[in-house]
Amino acid sequence: MHRLSSFLLLVSGYFALAFAGLLQRSCINKDCSALRVSFDNPPINLFNAPSISEINAFLTSLRGTNTSTKVVVFSSSVPGFFGSHLDLHLLDGSTNSSAINSTAVLDQYYDNIELLVSLPTIFIAEVNGRTWGCGDEHLLRMDMRFAGPDAQFSAPEASLGVLHVGGLQQLVQLVGPGLAAEYMLSSAQVDAQEAARIG
Repeated sequence: MHRLSSFLLLVSGYFALAFAGLLQRSCINKDCSALRVSFDNPPINLFNAPSISEINAFLTSLRGTNTSTKVVVFSSSVPGFFGSHLDLHLLDGSTNSSAINSTAVLDQYYDNIELLVSLPTIFIAEVNGRTWGCGDEHLLRMDMRFAGPDAQFSAPEASLGVLHVGGLQQLVQLVGPGLAAEYMLSSAQVDAQEAARIG
């Protein structure tokens, strides 16, 4: 048993090192009270175990009273993508590593989207590319969203029979129940101009 726990500790340490740096951080102003955080998980900014854990560590760090960060602008370093869907292997338990506890990662995911609305920090999404599923859920929970000409929004979960849990309530508040239902049930893609028009 001791060997197994040592091995798992080694593997999880390696895993953390191998995937470190999926969030690129830089100060926007001199005192770093405004911070830019860019998702960098190519090729599509998949929400997998390492990215969810790193987002959780970052958001949790903002919970402390010592933080000087008041504003966070989320963007992407991956051309054409802001954020995509959840790694579906987390749902069926077939992740690439036995060191990953899917239930714990999904708990972190839900913690992340809750932290976006409960922290006193102002969160801004700067979207210039596709954002689907989890990416969509995250940006719907941010305080402000700015979309460039290449932005596309979609909630493809409905076509798989999965509910858009993390963003449905916010979408209803932003566009009303009728448009929210149409968006969710059709799995349609909405461009920046249409998103601005409907709210």
